[in-house]
Amino acid sequence: MYIVQQGCAFLNLIQPSIKQKIKSLFRFGFLTLSLQRIISLNANARITLQNTKTAEVKIYRLCQNERILNTLPQLMVGLNLIKHNDLINVDFSDFNGRQVLMFAKQTQEGRAIPLYFEYITYPIKKDSQNIFIMQAISNFLNLIGPISVRFVFDRGFACPSIVRFLLYLKVFFYIRIKQDKQVQLKKSSKKARLVHHKSQAVSAYRRGGLRLIRSEKPKTGNQPWYIITNDKKSGREKVLNIYYHRFEIEELFRDGKRVFGLEYIKVKKDSTFRILLWFVMLGMWFLWWLKGFNWQPKDRVRRKFKSGYQLSLITYWLEWLQYEIRARVIGNIGFDTS
Repeated sequence: MYIVQQGCAFLNLIQPSIKQKIKSLFRFGFLTLSLQRIISLNANARITLQNTKTAEVKIYRLCQNERILNTLPQLMVGLNLIKHNDLINVDFSDFNGRQVLMFAKQTQEGRAIPLYFEYITYPIKKDSQNIFIMQAISNFLNLIGPISVRFVFDRGFACPSIVRFLLYLKVFFYIRIKQDKQVQLKKSSKKARLVHHKSQAVSAYRRGGLRLIRSEKPKTGNQPWYIITNDKKSGREKVLNIYYHRFEIEELFRDGKRVFGLEYIKVKKDSTFRILLWFVMLGMWFLWWLKGFNWQPKDRVRRKFKSGYQLSLITYWLEWLQYEIRARVIGNIGFDTS
């Protein structure tokens, strides 16, 4: 019953940010979509509310509520999830036809924390994806206000318009580029793989003030990393470590799709998809918040369960949330879903 009890405490923490008119519906959404693996919208609602019709009407109302949709992004700032100089991994992932651009905080603990997303659907007009990315970056920066962050990108974002846009915004970034990308040195122009030094001041994308960082050549057949950045102070090893932990966002996508079940659910309406993904992200925020208590299970069965199935901590907590919810302990400890 411990995790669900902490769910009550988490709800109490964020209650001041929720307007009175939507508090009941918000609590229902948190219990239905944030604390459970997604089976289907109606199935999850029926687990929360025993009356079938009431459950289905309430989940429909939740997915159409613009006030809740506007509230959820604000909670990211209200929960102090993001701090000055945080590293923000940015990448795309396909969610059943919707190409989600996710902004996620690097933790260097194996999983990034989701913060904000926007999405597009293909086909799109030529160059419109870059415009979409730049607008999403602007929207994210406007949301976090005066907090300064650093962005980490994979090779798909290494294009002139995005690099010049980031330089215009005066934000730090780290972008992996292809080995044959031309960069300018003081007296010559070379492909990145032909630059002799492992850390070299260069110009690229018709802009100066950049550094090219090259990793060691791996023992396998993979190529070294070639990273362009405007961070002039961090050492080479630190920059490589920053890019190394970019892969945490891939684990985040895997958790959202497979652990929370988003890989198996298809949603037609855009508003429903946005509500669903935001509440799943809220569930991840709760599990990261729970991690701050350094809670360790005392029960030998729970320890055996975790070690036997080699579960990640986030998977383990979600598994036990399912157990507690289905044990119907929620109604006995203060969750109001009326």
